[in-house]
Amino acid sequence: SDILAPLSPLGSDSAGSSSDVTPCSSSSTSGAGSQRGRWVDSSSCHALCLLILDDRRGSACERGPQQRRALPPFLYAENVAPFLRFDEPLPNMLYAFGGRNQSHGPLDTVEMLDTWHGTWVTCDPMPTRRAGSAAALLPDGRLAVIGGYNEKGIAEGLLATCDVYSPFTQCWEKSGMASLLRARWGHGCASMGGKVYVAGGCSLLPDAQPREAFMETLKTCEVYDAATNLW
Repeated sequence: SDILAPLSPLGSDSAGSSSDVTPCSSSSTSGAGSQRGRWVDSSSCHALCLLILDDRRGSACERGPQQRRALPPFLYAENVAPFLRFDEPLPNMLYAFGGRNQSHGPLDTVEMLDTWHGTWVTCDPMPTRRAGSAAALLPDGRLAVIGGYNEKGIAEGLLATCDVYSPFTQCWEKSGMASLLRARWGHGCASMGGKVYVAGGCSLLPDAQPREAFMETLKTCEVYDAATNLW
């Protein structure tokens, strides 16, 4: 029979993108597909819960077939979650990158809302303190945090650079992602069709000194192509 090895909690091991959830198996399971020694049967998690119930209440064969009620959510969290392994980050995780507060100004902190457990989890800090930045999902599943400003302020600290986070390794990478054509903060950002769009925000007037008086609101849009690493 297959052996399930407990792993560390999801909150410290997983992050968001998109993938299937696959319980870990030490060998292939007859009658079901397997990949790299892990179950890929979409019903395997539910089947494991049924096995837990049968073990607690006695053999189902002795009682005969019966209609089961919907499994309570806590059963998955308390009995199944410690035995799950995820080949890729889970979908629907929410990240909060940087920002600012009165005590520290622009922040490098990162938190992730673990939607599996309903709790916020602290992630590795960003390489750069950023406020007024925006983030988007890259085609390969990594997350890009774009623009903003650092501890020097909205004029002298205006940023065109990008920091890239990998939910797969849970680390910030030296990605070599190209900088914006024009530094900006307070902009909007979205991913669509394999490209990243950055629109609006505030920036310094062209060739102006780094002073707040020389800031202007933008109506321009930049598009990032990951294949060419160009804006």
